[in-house]
Amino acid sequence: MTVLEYILLSLCLVSMIAFIVTRVIKGGLAGVITKTVASFVFVISGVLTLATTNYDRLIVSFIVIGLIMGMLGDILLDLKVVYPDNDKYYLNSGMASFGIGHIFYFLAFTMIAQNLSISLTLPLILTSIIAVILTISITLSSKTMNLNFGKFLWQTVGYTFILSFMTVYTLMLAIKGMSFIPFIGLLLFFLSDIVLSFQYFGGKIADKKLIVINHALYYLAQITLVFYIMFI
Repeated sequence: MTVLEYILLSLCLVSMIAFIVTRVIKGGLAGVITKTVASFVFVISGVLTLATTNYDRLIVSFIVIGLIMGMLGDILLDLKVVYPDNDKYYLNSGMASFGIGHIFYFLAFTMIAQNLSISLTLPLILTSIIAVILTISITLSSKTMNLNFGKFLWQTVGYTFILSFMTVYTLMLAIKGMSFIPFIGLLLFFLSDIVLSFQYFGGKIADKKLIVINHALYYLAQITLVFYIMFI
């Protein structure tokens, strides 16, 4: 890794901490500004890595697009809180944006696996089965966890499948010989969205502990993927 990459990763961590502290202590416009800066930093880090990488630029560009879609999804979810009368539009758009990002991650990690001559047949079959089981289990246990998906049930089911699939898929590929770093990033995304579910569907949107945990997991997931494209 170069000096620039160490600086970028440091800026990602500093901006993440600055945002979380500001969001909890002050909130409001200051929280929005620091969040925008934090999101901008990890996206710019990905773009700069793409510009300087010696690795397959198409693969890196797919991961960068995933980072950008994650940033857009995060902004859209924030707008859901700011404009509650249009919550269905912003939540649907946010989940769609995150889902599209995961599709680009799938393409990138699949291409990396193919470059490593990893057979994809078994990982794809096992991943699909496990993702279905996880999705059904999470959906059925929602009432026990006091989660009410309401009008967002089917959207949530679809996104849960995509997220479960990608988390398990990157684990399978790691076991087969790919780096474990993408799995760590996707696992952090998965855990972040579990916390987010309690906020949005469990009536705990203002819970400061959950705000800290959710954003810490989310930004660490993004930073992990930025580190990965620097690493490869």
